[in-house]
Parts: sequence; C-alpha cells; structure tokens
Amino acid sequence: ILIYTNGLVNLSAINTNHNVKTQGFINLSDAVSEFYNADAGEDYWYFNAQSGTIYNFYLSASDNPDWDVNNFAGVLELFDEEGNPVDFSSASGMGTGSVIASWTADADGRYYLKVSDQNENNGFYRLSMNNPTFDNQTYFFVNGLSIIGGKNVTFTGTNYSNANYNSLAGLWVQTPANISLLNFEAHSNGTEGAVLDNYMEGSGIGNVIVAGQSDEFRSAFSANGWEGLVIRSNGTISLGNIKGSSNGASGIVVDNSQALTAKTVTINNVDLYFNGGDGLSVETLGNITLRNTNAQGNGNHGVSLNNSNGLGGVLISGENYLSNNGMCGLSVDTNGAVNITGIDARMNGESGVYIIGRTGLITLTNIFVMDSYSHGIDINTEGAVTLNNVTSFRNGRETDGDGLHIITEPTRLVSIRGSAFMGNGGQGVELGYRGENWIKPVILTSVIFGNDSDGSGEANLVIENVSP
Repeated sequence: ILIYTNGLVNLSAINTNHNVKTQGFINLSDAVSEFYNADAGEDYWYFNAQSGTIYNFYLSASDNPDWDVNNFAGVLELFDEEGNPVDFSSASGMGTGSVIASWTADADGRYYLKVSDQNENNGFYRLSMNNPTFDNQTYFFVNGLSIIGGKNVTFTGTNYSNANYNSLAGLWVQTPANISLLNFEAHSNGTEGAVLDNYMEGSGIGNVIVAGQSDEFRSAFSANGWEGLVIRSNGTISLGNIKGSSNGASGIVVDNSQALTAKTVTINNVDLYFNGGDGLSVETLGNITLRNTNAQGNGNHGVSLNNSNGLGGVLISGENYLSNNGMCGLSVDTNGAVNITGIDARMNGESGVYIIGRTGLITLTNIFVMDSYSHGIDINTEGAVTLNNVTSFRNGRETDGDGLHIITEPTRLVSIRGSAFMGNGGQGVELGYRGENWIKPVILTSVIFGNDSDGSGEANLVIENVSP
C-alpha cells in the first residue's frame, strides 16, 4: 500500500502482509538494486538472450554501508525458460559480496537468473548485465505500507493494525507533521518493523506518539531483520506499552538529537527481549524519562540513553529489569542530572549500570546489581554522587571488577547510605578522585565486605587519587 498526499492521513485496523518482490525483468546494460528476503525465497530475474551474444553478469552487495548490514554473500545461478540449469562460461566470487559470471548464449530464448545469499541472510544487492559499474541503477523498495504525507498521520482504534512478512519495512512513514501510532504490530519484516520519520532532513515540526492499548495489549515490533521500531524526529517523542523483541538489530531506536531546541523523550512500559543490538537506544538533546522497562538478552546494551550533546537530564523510575545483555544493562551518557530508582541488573556482559556524567548530580536509589562481567556499577563524572539502598554482589569475578567504581572531581561529595558491596572480584568500592585534597566521602550504614574474590590482594574499600 502506498499513500502519497499533502493532506491528513487517518487509518484504523489496516492489514498489509506478505508483500514481497521476488522476480523481475532485466535488459542488456540494465542495473537494479533489490532486497533479498530469505523468508520469501530466491529472487528471479528474467531476460531475453540472443544466440552468440556474450552476457556478463555482476552481482554485488549494496554500495551503501547502511544497507549492507549482513554482508551480502551472493550466489548467482542461470536457468533456461524450462527451469533447466545452464552452466556459466566462467564464474568467480560465489558466496562473496562481488560475483562475476560470463555466459555466451547458444540459442535464442528467455532465460532467468536466480539470486540468493549463501548464508540465507537478508540484504540489499545490486545486479547488472554487461554493466560492471552499475550505471543508471533502478531501485526497488517493497514495504507493507508506505505513507509520504504533508500533514498529521494517525493510526487509531481498538483493533490492531498489522504489517507482517513484508520484503522491507512493515510500515514507513514520512511527514513533517505529527505521527501517532496506536495499537500496531509489525513482525517478521525484512528490514525494520516500522520507521517513523518526521525529521525530514531537518524540515519536520511534528511530535511522535507510539502506544499500545494497555500493559496487557501492547504495540509490538518483533522478529524483523533490522530494527523493530525506528523514530527520527525534531519533536517530542512519547512511547508507552510497547514490545520489541527478537529483531536482528536494536529493538527500539529513538533519535531527536538534531532538533534545533532540546525536545523530551518519554518512555513507559516497554519490553525488549533478545534483540541483536541494543534493546532500547535513545539519542536526544532533551530530558529522558524512562519507567518500567524490561530489557533482557539483547546483544548490546539493554538500555542506552545518550543526551550528552544537550543539557537534558535522565530520570528512571518504576521497576526496571536489565539482565543477560551482551554489554551493559544500562548505559547513560549525559550532561544533566541523573536520578535512577528501581534497577535490577544481573549477568550483563559489561557493567550492570554504566554512567558517564558531567557536572550534574547523580543519584541512585534502590539498585540491585549482580554477576556483571565488569564493574557492577561504573560511574565516571565531574559531579557529586549519592547512593541509597544500593546492592552490588559478585561482579567482575573474572575481570577483577569492582562492586562500585566511581571517578569524580575532588571537590565533589560522594555519599553512600544503606548499601552493600560483597563478593566482587576487585574492590567492593573504589572511589577515584582527579586530584588530591578531596572532600571526605560519606559512607553510612553500609556493608563493604568479602570482596577480592580472586584473591589478588584487593581491598574492600579504596579511596585514591587517579589523576595522571
């Protein structure tokens, strides 16, 4: 479905499924760019041959690195019209990103080329005939639903819209105005589940809202070849009651960092499981508010929040479970204040909680971190740090990581109350100051005991100057 309009778009209960392009016609000297969707099967390109003519075929990965995310490994085969295999005169590069094959036709007739990926990965490719430089390339894009609009685009209603098993994205929206997506499911698409773009190369002025009906009935973006949900905007972004799982890249990607003025990002009740990249990635200049997030089993960070190019802060509350992610459970990079409450981060591939701060106060309350590969909690800042009711157990047992690792300025106060740091591979707590004569840290009613689990001689508590 393609909608191209300067007016309003209002949709409800739209179903656009199984839209793919798997065959086409190619002429001598043509070049095409197409997407190989492994779930849909091989692509077939037909052509008419003349006896005695030499045909050189070129099959390559896309020359756009943003498109060749799976390192397309092309396989090219030739058949006659009856489906009988025909041998190339010569062929090289099979199973790579650059296949070259030559054939001299011994009879007039219709033939076809079969294109596939050796590893059965999805990916963009280029195919040409007697055109080694792919001049005047024709591009084919097959999304489930594409909307190119000039005003607000709105999906409403209690019945869900579905965009599943499409060759490229399930949903693609471009408009400079507001986008509102309610009760939407996009799964098993070749690239993204949904792309919502009202950034429009800087010309957009609208906001974005994506939501499910309730905590039980969520909008879902799952099992897509690339990201589950991608949002590019100049406006505020609000997400609620969403699931993004088992996508090839990140589950949800949010970016309004190019806005002329800082705009907020608010996210509530999201589940992010088993994505190849980050569970959730946010890039913005403004404040980030996050509540009730489950991010588990993702290939990179469970949650990655970055507003370091602006002045916004980070507020996390509710119940947040961040476990078994390949990198950090939570990664924050900010210039503003950080206030985090209610984190349970276990068995992450780097630190459970990792924060890069500038001068803003960092406050952690009701935090439980266990079995991180590196430090349990790792904070690098220029500001003050306050911890209340923080527990950090059994981290860094193979890497000599600390339960709590803080680096800050000597003029900043570090306060730790009602917390426990035990069984970590390195120090229980390491406080590093960039200079001498630091403000004495406040450590009250806390347990720092039984660390240095590898027996390498680390102390439970270390306070030191880490300046060069």
